[in-house]
Amino acid sequence: MSLRCGFRCTDANICSTFLGVCSSNSQTRTGWVAGAGIEYAMWDNISLKLEYLDADFGSGRYFSTPVALGVQNIVTRDVRLSDDIVRAGVNWRFTTLPGMFSPGQ
Repeated sequence: MSLRCGFRCTDANICSTFLGVCSSNSQTRTGWVAGAGIEYAMWDNISLKLEYLDADFGSGRYFSTPVALGVQNIVTRDVRLSDDIVRAGVNWRFTTLPGMFSPGQ
């Protein structure tokens, strides 16, 4: 089992559309990520893994100055950005070094 935590950044782009015209506002957001995972050795060189991550980038204010888009005004929006990620995978070890753990030994 493994635990993970850290810092993460992402680009977030908000697009407001009126009659097919998009007015967009983008920001680089920073936040934290935390999660846990497990890995199981099936054979000497193959293992399976499963991981869950929770990322939170807090709230950000977009369109802080109202924008006119046709006859519509785009007003300030507070947007919260978070993400839940589940990853699964297969690992292939190309070699086993002396002294490394190997199932079946």
